[in-house]
Amino acid sequence: AFGGKCLVRSLDSTVFRRHFPDRKLNGLNVDIRAMISIINTAISHKDRLVKFMPYDLYQFTVEHGTPFFLEKDQVGKILNTNMNEYYKDKPWDFDRGESMRIFNLYLETGCRLNELLTLDWDNVSFKDKSIAVTGKRNKVRKVYLTNNAYEILLSISHREKPMPYTNTKVRQRLLDISNATGIKFTTHNLRSTCGSFMLSLGCTIEEVSEHLGHEDIQTTRKWYARILDSKRKSAIDKMNNLRSFVSKSPLQFLT
Repeated sequence: AFGGKCLVRSLDSTVFRRHFPDRKLNGLNVDIRAMISIINTAISHKDRLVKFMPYDLYQFTVEHGTPFFLEKDQVGKILNTNMNEYYKDKPWDFDRGESMRIFNLYLETGCRLNELLTLDWDNVSFKDKSIAVTGKRNKVRKVYLTNNAYEILLSISHREKPMPYTNTKVRQRLLDISNATGIKFTTHNLRSTCGSFMLSLGCTIEEVSEHLGHEDIQTTRKWYARILDSKRKSAIDKMNNLRSFVSKSPLQFLT
């Protein structure tokens, strides 16, 4: 607790860092304003969730659940699903391939929901096979495209925007895939899946962190702890062959 002399309503980043010096300054005032706004909303709620603006600021420990990402066989099942059959009762001009295009773009770029929704063609480089997306705190990062994501964007380049939809429309399209396959997921799960596949395929934790736009690499480490632990065990398995490896003569390496 800060103590009774530190009012939450007048809290700013300078006062906050006096008590929590390890907290990065980046975006701190935005977070403080959001916190105060949330408290005010709770105060004005019809059920009076909070009775008054607290005098003290407390630091709570939040237990994060285990991150969910799709396994390889689940992704395979989705990609092999016939959405034409699922949409058989739709009008003739309904775009039956769009759901899979949306699925693949989110899976293979690892972008957040709004990062693709706000993407415009000026930020798509077909020459460089990359897109420039605006993430949290308006931070812009370059995301390189897989061949498949590149081909998808190229095939829809006649549109006004790559993803001319609302959040609701994207969620509905992905819900259609969930209903057709029985596999529940969100765009955030696809983002997590992208990171897990990258790690499993040999990318470093730094490469994954930068690709996903994590502000702190520790976020990436915590999020993919299970996969990193598995990779460490695999590395130790390889080390089991160390003695036979170093005992070979130079000539044996040439055979």
